[in-house]
Amino acid sequence: MTDTITNNAIAVRYNLPEKWNDGTSFSFDHLSEVVLQLHDSAYSSAVKAINRFATVRNYVIGYYIVEFEQHGSDRAKYGDRLLKRLADKVNKRGINETLLKNCRRFYLNYPQVLTYLEGESATPSHKYGISPITLDFSKDITQ
Repeated sequence: MTDTITNNAIAVRYNLPEKWNDGTSFSFDHLSEVVLQLHDSAYSSAVKAINRFATVRNYVIGYYIVEFEQHGSDRAKYGDRLLKRLADKVNKRGINETLLKNCRRFYLNYPQVLTYLEGESATPSHKYGISPITLDFSKDITQ
C-alpha cells in the first residue's frame, strides 16, 4: 500500500503515467509515447521555471537601476547614457541596453511584483485556480 501511495505521489509530482514502475513490459509504441510525454512535461516545467526566474531577475535589475538613478551621484553627469555604460561594463551575453531599459520600465510599471517577491499573492486568483499571466521578455517592447 505504501509503495502505491509513493508511486502515485511521484507520478503526480512529475506528471508521470500511473503505475509508471509496476514492472510490466512495454511495447515500442508505448515506450516512445512515454518518452515523448515525459520530455514534453519536463520541457514545459523548465520553461515555466525560467519565466519565473527571468521575471524576478528583470524586476530586481529594474529596481537597482531606478534606485541608482534616483539616489546615485552619477545621475546628472551621465543621464541616459547610464544603461549603455552599464551594458558595456557588465559585458554579458543577453544583457544589453534594450534589456536594461525594459527592466527599468517593468519595475516602474508593475509595482505589484514586489508583493509576489514577498511571498504573497497579488490577487486572490490562487484561491480559484486561475493561472497568472506569463510574462514574455523575448520581445522588445520599446518599439
